[in-house]
Amino acid sequence: MKAKLFALALLVAAGAPAAIAEPASNEPVLQGPKVTDGGVPGTRRNFGDGQSNDLKQRLADRPIPQMEFMRAIGALRDDKTPENLRLTDDQQARIKSINQEFEQSMREFRQAHKGEFEEMRGQFGDRGRPQRGPGKPDADGEPMMPPPDAPKPPEGKAPNEAARQKFEELRAQAPNPKDAQAKIFAVLTDEQKPLVQERLEAIKKDMAERGLEGKAREEVRRRLQKQNGPDGAQRKFDPENLPPQFKERLANMTPEEREQAMQKIRERFQNGPRGNDQRGGDQRGKGDRAKGPRQDGPDALPPDLRETWESMTPEERQFLIQKLREKAREEGRDMPPPRRRPKPPQDDAPPPPAN
Repeated sequence: MKAKLFALALLVAAGAPAAIAEPASNEPVLQGPKVTDGGVPGTRRNFGDGQSNDLKQRLADRPIPQMEFMRAIGALRDDKTPENLRLTDDQQARIKSINQEFEQSMREFRQAHKGEFEEMRGQFGDRGRPQRGPGKPDADGEPMMPPPDAPKPPEGKAPNEAARQKFEELRAQAPNPKDAQAKIFAVLTDEQKPLVQERLEAIKKDMAERGLEGKAREEVRRRLQKQNGPDGAQRKFDPENLPPQFKERLANMTPEEREQAMQKIRERFQNGPRGNDQRGGDQRGKGDRAKGPRQDGPDALPPDLRETWESMTPEERQFLIQKLREKAREEGRDMPPPRRRPKPPQDDAPPPPAN
């Protein structure tokens, strides 16, 4: 803050003689030059370090692929669009020319770096880009694990960071779709722009939701790998890893009791802390066990997603439940809504009926 004030003072002092010589102006003294934003609505320009804690906002700030952008422009060709908002022949020709110019620049870029892309395809797989490696530590201080199908580096060798850096450099040199999108958006009239902007916002929202779904599944994969080991194989039971209080109990048992206790511990270790159904029957009363497992709330989730339910944000939980309901409807199944806690009675509410 002090540095900014000092810099401002220098600017004011340097401009003082010129201000005395110039005639008075109606413009505010400290008003900077006017800036015209030529960017595309639906995209954001980041200032500062760009570090945001809002995952959904970060996902929404990703650049829009050119194909998706052209799909939004296609709304101006839809028969349902009012005729006065549809693209004219001249607009369509100009937009087509800009888009073809961008696509041609992409083809030329790929051709110019064909050898480098082929080399990366050999190092990183068919997709020609680096597989995701371990990320930053999570809330437990553990590094994020790579997906189970990620290629493992040769023993004794670190991942090829030079190749990863080369990939990032190439990606930075590639033609930026934002430039073409800004040119296309400038072709539109002021009446057409809001309609395209609405489509762009819907596309970015869908991209953000798909990113949240991927994050949730990545969290499930990470937790399972953390439980089973980096290679995905289930860890073996080792009595030496038991807590001290368990070891003390075992020491005071007869050989028969000790063997029975060890067998139960092994079974629990293999089946997970809550049993095979992830929601152990011992946690419910006899009446609940007679009715079978509950199928509302988190219990309606697939077993792999129950493990990470408690660590999800309310936004992520709501998103997953919504997607699972949509999938259930597509498959003709009925998925009940999440179980809600009853609201506490209000002071002026009538008393409950007597039994």
